[in-house]
Amino acid sequence: MIDIWNDVGRWVSEGKTVVLATVVETWGSSPRRPGSMMAVSEEGEITGSVSGGCVEGSVIEHSFEVIKSGEPRLVTYEADDASAISVGLSCGGSVSVFLRILDMTVYQKAQQLFLDNMELYWGILIGSEEAARVGREFIYCNGELTGYSASSLRVALEGELHQNRTTACFNSSGDRVFMAHISPEPTIVAVGATHVAILLLRLAKIMGYHTVVVDPRTAFATDERFGFVDSVIRKWPSEAFRECMIDGSAAVCALTHDPKIDVQALELALKTPAFYIGCLGKDTTQLDRYKELLDRGASADAICRISGPIGLPIGGKEPAEIALSILAEVNAQRYGRNNKMINMRDTAQTLIALERQ
Repeated sequence: MIDIWNDVGRWVSEGKTVVLATVVETWGSSPRRPGSMMAVSEEGEITGSVSGGCVEGSVIEHSFEVIKSGEPRLVTYEADDASAISVGLSCGGSVSVFLRILDMTVYQKAQQLFLDNMELYWGILIGSEEAARVGREFIYCNGELTGYSASSLRVALEGELHQNRTTACFNSSGDRVFMAHISPEPTIVAVGATHVAILLLRLAKIMGYHTVVVDPRTAFATDERFGFVDSVIRKWPSEAFRECMIDGSAAVCALTHDPKIDVQALELALKTPAFYIGCLGKDTTQLDRYKELLDRGASADAICRISGPIGLPIGGKEPAEIALSILAEVNAQRYGRNNKMINMRDTAQTLIALERQ
């Protein structure tokens, strides 16, 4: 949902009616998972997707019908249905998409929570014994329900969350409810206002990351170079990291090649739950960083969290290629697919062992 929110917000500010289409169930090899969203304005503008391109044309047609009637609808494209083939769903999967006009109460609450980068659950009644309730929406965040807030819903919802089900369909006193988990945006912190950092953070913005650049060198960390990022912090890491609030959804990339800045950033990052920590530089540079971190009291196990040289080995040497390799590794680590880190731990341990001899 977060990735389409800027477009939705602009359409709402222009007074346009907006339909949200949400994937609520899939079967087989459906290209998008439940919770995927697409928005359509009354003027035919679109953002997001529900099938990777297969059925979007049909969904747009249904969206105009929903705007005209004001009534929500559930549309299912079956893999063996001729109508599914006719709209392009030929990959062997099936998908159910629920369409409804954007609920402004829920929208305003979601907008606030997105700005605060909060974790939330977005839900829709996709079926009900009382037809008038179909399409009612709610947001659940920190125990608070906004929108449709029947007591029976709260009981059923909290029961689903107790089972660690973050995206699911479930029943609540005659209502069929779909709930989607929306995580806070992951954060990428580039320490060093370098050319690579510019390109890395531009790519990260496209990928939906909250972007931060940290550099005490004000000649580098200028608005002209980094005006597109979410936060420019012109301070040393020791001060800047208190403002960043680095948690388990953050990646820290040390990119200055200046040990005074990089080592301080790495030392502090190792004390956080950041899911990724990387450092630019070849093996000899990494060994120098490890030596200084050991001297500062960091443990060998902690140092093994650092990916260095930073990025996946894709073979590129240009700044844009380096930026791509870094973001690829950050994303792989985020989804638990970074096999390089297993080898990195062995390499780091070897370098540290050699240093101790």
